[in-house]
Amino acid sequence: MVQMQIEILEANESLNQVWLELRQGLWPQSKKSELLEEMAKILRGEIATESDPDYGAVVLLKEEVFLGFLNNEPLGLLELSVRNDAPGSDGLPIAFVEGWYIVPKFRGMGYGKELMKFALTWAKDQGFRRLASDTTSNFPGSYEAHLALGFSEVKRVHHLCIDI
Repeated sequence: MVQMQIEILEANESLNQVWLELRQGLWPQSKKSELLEEMAKILRGEIATESDPDYGAVVLLKEEVFLGFLNNEPLGLLELSVRNDAPGSDGLPIAFVEGWYIVPKFRGMGYGKELMKFALTWAKDQGFRRLASDTTSNFPGSYEAHLALGFSEVKRVHHLCIDI
């Protein structure tokens, strides 16, 4: 269904404003200052360590970001990493989709699939045989989009609470 060929560029300082706007679309609950701080660390190549309640301590050994454009108009982003571990990786480093976003007006046209094809090629070029990702109910349609592209669920976590 893709109408036209998209251009995919690696993020750099000259694309910071576009990158920030796409990140704000994906993570609207995040503070602008936090997003900018993360972007600066990615551009500097800093290795990040996160504490994730589902995965434990996660080390991003490498992170690269790519922005998709159609006729010079931003249509989406991919934030890809190499993690030290993730469900489905058998305890080995794995390529991971940290962020995948398509601007709403471009959804349902196949551009998300094109970006994910790029992610698969990137992962293969890094020497990996698997690409992992995750999603939550905060991203309607994301789970189904992953399944439609051939991802399979390897772990499901429900965090529950009751007032007492």
